[in-house]
Amino acid sequence: RYDARLVKGGVTFWPDFTLISPVSGKVSYLEVFGMMTDKKYAADNMKKINSYHKAGIIQGDRLIMVFDSEDTPFDSDAFVKTVKTVVLNES
Repeated sequence: RYDARLVKGGVTFWPDFTLISPVSGKVSYLEVFGMMTDKKYAADNMKKINSYHKAGIIQGDRLIMVFDSEDTPFDSDAFVKTVKTVVLNES
């Protein structure tokens, strides 16, 4: 699901994507951070990342975060591996 509303721990989130495992039914969330070299964008999104943590949605368990910048481009191989691990429970 794209941009679906999520309320957790009294906080409303709008994850970029909500992923539902076809194997287990486990729900995970994907956030894509694409302009982390922009200071305001980075600061706003650090607040969002902290809110996920406070709500008990932890990276590597139910949260996948993808970062892309001029200095560190998107790594599609690492992304596929992470989705297989977190969403499909493959190693």
